[in-house]
Formats: sequence, C-alpha cells, structure tokens
Amino acid sequence: MKWLQEYGAVFRIGGCFAQDVLMLSDPKALKYVLHTSGYQFPKSPDIVHLFGALIGSGLAVAEGTVHQRQRRILNPAFSASQLRQSLPLFQSFISKLINKLKREIGNDNAGRVIDVIPWTRKVALDIVGITAFRYHFNALDDGASELREALHNVFSLANWSTQACLKDSRPNTDKRPGPTPSF
Repeated sequence: MKWLQEYGAVFRIGGCFAQDVLMLSDPKALKYVLHTSGYQFPKSPDIVHLFGALIGSGLAVAEGTVHQRQRRILNPAFSASQLRQSLPLFQSFISKLINKLKREIGNDNAGRVIDVIPWTRKVALDIVGITAFRYHFNALDDGASELREALHNVFSLANWSTQACLKDSRPNTDKRPGPTPSF
C-alpha cells in the first residue's frame, strides 16, 4: 500500500536476476492485461513453473488454445444466472464470517489488528466445498472434517513458504531430489 501511495497505480520494480517486474493496481489496466488482451501478455516461465508447482497445470497456468478450451468448459459454472443462484449461499457465509470477526474484535475499540487471511481461507474453503462438491468443511466453525484435516496436513507438510516457492520457481528445479508436490 505504501508503494501504491508513493509511486502510483503502475510502477516497475527489480525482480530476481535483474528482471524487471511491472506492478499494476489500476483496475482498468489489470482488466486489460488479465482479461481483454490477456493473450498478448504471456506469463513468464518462472510464474508458470511456480504456479504449476503450487496449484497444478490448470486454468491459472494454461495459455493459448489450452486456456481457451479450459475457459470454455468452465464458463457455464460462472455464468450470471449460475452466480445469481449461488448468491444467497455466498451471503450466508459472508454474514457468518462478519459475525465471527465481530466476536473476535469484541469491545476492543483500540484499533486491534486481526489477520484476516486465515478467515478468508476458511470462508473460501466452505464456499467452494458447498458450491463445487456439496461437501461441508465447516471451516468457519472450526468443525472437524476428515477431508479438511487432510488438506491442512498436505499444506503443512509441503511447508510452502513464500521464500521456498520463489526458490523453487527457478528453472531446472525439476532435477532436485524428491517428487514435486502437485495439488
């Protein structure tokens, strides 16, 4: 946020190995690069390798005709009518999240800082579980779920810190010992 205020919505930073990285936070520029003309801006091999190691070779990593085919397959699930049908479900989970955060804050008006990342992970897992798999993870309620516990263990064992991911994003890392996690 500090950089955004200091340098504006578009600025360049130095990346790994003297590679320039263009940082965008302007919504119109992001839409142009990621949606309108996305095929004119191919992903760097480092990003493809990093995302591939983290989330597999799906839509986020695919490019060109493979990406177009995968999007065409997924489009019906994200149509306006389909999302409209899911809106009450999304709203119920968001209301639940708001209530949980209000309880955590309590009467503390001193500007207490709360890490919302774990909360957004929980609500996302619950929403995806219900909408995509008809499965209740009960993550917001910290409920017991065998599958949720298994997912937690997979991510804990993988121990994918940001630095480890960046280290593993270098080319030729496929020659390191042990299997590359794919989830």
